[in-house]
This record gives sequence, C-alpha cells and structure tokens, in this order.
Amino acid sequence: MAKMQYYGTGRRKSSVARVRLIPGKGNIIINKKTLDEYFGGLELLKNEVRRPLQLVGAEGKFDVVATVKGGGTTGQSGALRHGVSRALCHADEENRAALKAAGFLTRDPRKEEVRPQEGKKGFPVQQALIRRKFSGSFASVSLKQSKNPGTPIVSGFLHALTCVFRNDIRKRYYDII
Repeated sequence: MAKMQYYGTGRRKSSVARVRLIPGKGNIIINKKTLDEYFGGLELLKNEVRRPLQLVGAEGKFDVVATVKGGGTTGQSGALRHGVSRALCHADEENRAALKAAGFLTRDPRKEEVRPQEGKKGFPVQQALIRRKFSGSFASVSLKQSKNPGTPIVSGFLHALTCVFRNDIRKRYYDII
C-alpha cells in the first residue's frame, strides 16, 4: 500500500521550494540534508520552517522532504514555510483557517528591484571627472640668482606659472571631452 504524500510549492524572493509531507516522525530534510545541517546555527530560519507545523500541532506527525533552489538563506526559509503551509492545507482542510490567519498562505510579493543596465534608459549618467593637478613646472624654477644679470628672477617664475596654468586648462578641456 502506498503512503499518502501531500505536496506544496512555496516561493519567496527568488527562491522556490518543492515540499512533500509524508506521515512519519517529524524529520525535516532539505536538499538531502537535515534542517540543522542545511541552515547551520541560524535558529531564526530553522524556527521559521517549523512554525506552520507547530501552529497546526503536526510537528511529530509528518516528515518534511523538500528541495529548494535560488535565492539566499532567508528567501529559502520563507519559501519552505510557504510550501509546508500549502502542503498542510492539502493534508487537512481544517488547517487552512489557522494558517491563513497567521499569514503563512500568502505569498510575499516583495522582490529585489531590477537595476537598469548601462546604456539603457534609467541608468544614472555620471558627470565628467575634472582633475586639477599642477604638473612639475614649479620644480624647474629655481630661486637662485639668474645667469643673465638683466633678467629678474620674477619673470622666470611668472613664465613657469603661465605654462602651468596653460597646461592645466588644456588638461581640463580634454578631461571634460
């Protein structure tokens, strides 16, 4: 004689859980691992999977065998909770009212927003980066006495200064384009 099995599919974020309830001792197996192995030390996520069974009082009556794909651990535990709740409704219609009141049968519609791709409409346009650096023209100017006695030091300094600003303006122009 074949055992009775109850199926339920749960979804949350980008996770999908296919859940099977089989009359048994209360073991929970997810992707061929026990609940403790699968979620490790994350007690909050383990409790979230057990909550529908605790609410209905079917903790030791059914074994849960599930496969979960996609998403992270939080999404997967939410998908498992949703799938176990749906399977419990198939097992006994009286469970539906309690599970619906607790909100376990409602699929959480929140998903991660899709970000626009570069070059498409809606992608933020970045401003041109303007660099203001002064190159080493100042380093070439010496403050010693000039070789020509008629030329003052200041004129050499001003010439170097104008070269620096001219180069700076050129760099700014090419950075913007």
